[in-house]
Amino acid sequence: MSSFFLSRRVTGHFSYWDSSRWEEIASGAGSRLISDMTARLTRILNRPAAAVATDDQLIDVIADLEWWSRFFFSPRVIEGGPRRDAVLPDIVQRCPAAINELVDEVFVRANIDIERVNTTDDNATLVFCTRGLIADVLGHVRMNAERAHRVEGMDQKFLIRMLKPDEDALRLELLNTASSPARESGGRGLTSLKADMEAFGAYLDVLPVEAPWTYGVSLLLPLWKGM
Repeated sequence: MSSFFLSRRVTGHFSYWDSSRWEEIASGAGSRLISDMTARLTRILNRPAAAVATDDQLIDVIADLEWWSRFFFSPRVIEGGPRRDAVLPDIVQRCPAAINELVDEVFVRANIDIERVNTTDDNATLVFCTRGLIADVLGHVRMNAERAHRVEGMDQKFLIRMLKPDEDALRLELLNTASSPARESGGRGLTSLKADMEAFGAYLDVLPVEAPWTYGVSLLLPLWKGM
């Protein structure tokens, strides 16, 4: 998971200092940093009270303790705004993703006519990936079909299939008509999303299609096993 914790989806809004510290921890230095901070705090607590009161090192230790609390433990409350979880719990709560709910959100609620085929034994299949990431993939596929790769003069239809290739994975296939496989220039959205998905052990690939379908993608997603 370190690649996801270091991805732009997590660190995009961090300050430079927060990002540097977070990168150290996500890369495996968390235990060392906690041990170092504990040793610093112990040295300060063992000093006479008068010495501690004027010790600039105490300011640094307090700043570090506040950082660990903000990122891992305490909820954040913005004045006049809602309470939010600390950074790590907030990230963890983005999983799992309910595939059918996300299909409804991206396609059905937008009144897009889709055909759905579910060969799994669970109509609310949960997968190990963030809801936002899968919603972005579905939305990007829809946007490509409707606008970026649209072939005018053809009726557009969507087919969404859910299959279980094995007990540990779900395959989500999205096919559509009336779009070309690629446009002449630009467009690296799905390529970028593919890299994000690989952080979860998920894979996004172009799917070979037969008429009447003109384009398709396949998402292979690990099933959610619970906490």
